[in-house]
Amino acid sequence: MLEITKAGNHGILLPQLGIGLDYSGKKAQHVFVSHGHADHIPWKSNAENVYATPPTKKFM
Repeated sequence: MLEITKAGNHGILLPQLGIGLDYSGKKAQHVFVSHGHADHIPWKSNAENVYATPPTKKFM
């Protein structure tokens, strides 16, 4: 079964897959940002890849 972790104010983490959703923690290799809110941006993330729409990337 896939583990899903609500990471407090840091978004959602799928630890077995190394994926974060609106995740700003340090435990994801891939982060998907759904929209441009400051609390959804992976400011201190160690993510190898951050995925977002072009307008969201521009905001970040």
